[in-house]
Parts: sequence; structure tokens; C-alpha cells
Amino acid sequence: MVKRLSFIVHGQVQVAGVAIRSDLVSSPGVFFRKFTQQKATEYGLTGWVRNTEDGKVEGEAQGDEDSLGKLLADIDRGPPYAHVVKLEKAEKDTDDGEASFKIERTMRK
Repeated sequence: MVKRLSFIVHGQVQVAGVAIRSDLVSSPGVFFRKFTQQKATEYGLTGWVRNTEDGKVEGEAQGDEDSLGKLLADIDRGPPYAHVVKLEKAEKDTDDGEASFKIERTMRK
């Protein structure tokens, strides 16, 4: 059975660049959105993921229950430079119009 879930990830899931000198910006990226997209695609899921202005990552994923469970477990661990402290999730109505899992632009208020 196809299901759709929304998720919000709290913690160190975005990293802004840190100015070392005026001409140099250096900071390891977290790559949370790319990590999420890669895992969702690997599991055959559709949906989207984006950063929020308040430092979280949010998204929606759709597919079979087992694949959604795998994705949520991966998101809860996060990629190597992330530190997830909380994962919120909720069921949503399915969306029949999606063909892939996309990275969307940051949501602006």
C-alpha cells in the first residue's frame, strides 16, 4: 500500500559557511538534502526535501511502507556531518503527480 509521510528534522542539519578571512569561506557541508534524495531514490520513493529558514530540514516522501521506514531510519541517523536530535513525522494524503524525489529551494516565510 502506498503511503505519504511528511518529516521535519531538527539538529545540526544545515551548516552556514564560516568566514576565516574576508576572501575565504570554509565549513564542511552537511549535505542532508542530497543524502535524503539519494536514499529516497535508492528506495524508489517520490517526494521532496528542503531546508527551512530556521535551520531544520523538511520534506515529504511517498511509497511503500517498508521503503518509507528505511528512509526514516536513514534520516534519523543523518549523513556523517549531521547531528539529528529530533525527527517529527506525520501521515499525509498521497500525491499521484510525482515521478521522482526532488530537492526544493529553501522555504521563505
